[in-house]
Amino acid sequence: MCYEQREGKRVYLGTRAWTDKKLKRPIRAVYHVIERTMEADGQLLLTPRIEAQVFFTTLTCSPWQVLQLYGDHATSEQFHSELKTDLNLECLPSRTFATNDLVQYAGLIAYSLLRAIGQISLQEPDAPVRMRCITDG
Repeated sequence: MCYEQREGKRVYLGTRAWTDKKLKRPIRAVYHVIERTMEADGQLLLTPRIEAQVFFTTLTCSPWQVLQLYGDHATSEQFHSELKTDLNLECLPSRTFATNDLVQYAGLIAYSLLRAIGQISLQEPDAPVRMRCITDG
């Protein structure tokens, strides 16, 4: 499917599916391609600027829904990365899966406890009150 969102900006949205004997169900590649020949302010580009996103999925929903679901995936990855950094779990200590699994479970328990303690402490009457700071300026 191709549509022109505005003059100089074409959007292609579609899907391709394939099957393999090794796969239990078909895999779809959902693509979202934007071709710009003109900036939003009317400035023409010498060569088209092309942005492409491809999502591989087994979901059966429409390409637009897949784009909505996976579009904000980077934000989730950023939170996941920050969590691993805060718990010092970027580099796992062992070569064995069982040991690393145990370390990750310990990190999960520590994180859950700290979060629960934080939530409970906010309900106490002596919880810190957030106030707006007034700066000289």
